Amino acid sequence: MTGLFLLLLATLWFAITIAAAVALTSRLKHRPSRVALAMAVFGLLLPLPLLDELTAKPFFDTLCEEQAVLVLDSPKTDRQRVWFDSGVRTNTSIGLLDSVVYRKQYVEIETGRLVYHYATVTATGGWLVRLLQLSESNSPLTFGSTCAPPELSNLNVWLAKHGITELPRPISN
Repeated sequence: MTGLFLLLLATLWFAITIAAAVALTSRLKHRPSRVALAMAVFGLLLPLPLLDELTAKPFFDTLCEEQAVLVLDSPKTDRQRVWFDSGVRTNTSIGLLDSVVYRKQYVEIETGRLVYHYATVTATGGWLVRLLQLSESNSPLTFGSTCAPPELSNLNVWLAKHGITELPRPISN
């Protein structure tokens, strides 16, 4: 249903953009100039509803390259047993959108020493997504909303390679 709604909105915006371009250039007498200016106006007006997301995408990509990494903080040759220690959320502005960098830390069970950490980055959608409530997570329409270190897809392999065993933290009363 959301897809049909988006298709309807896109068609409506396309028609409004054409009408605005024609209305703004209809008073020009020279036909080639009118057509060229109408095309330019159309090209400028068409991406306006998604402009905030389009301008935020390069900032999001840069933030992902910098923050969405998996770091081995204390390499050891013998086996290490770790558990989840803490997670820290940091709100960041990326262009006209907001994002959250969520850093997770894992510590050695016996010593409490930081063994590894990683971060994921999540972006919110632009004004159009928020206004129309197109998704529960407010994800952007023009790019993926989350990035994570590539090693997370095979985290167990990465942990085994570095001699790390992750255990669940016991629930305390």
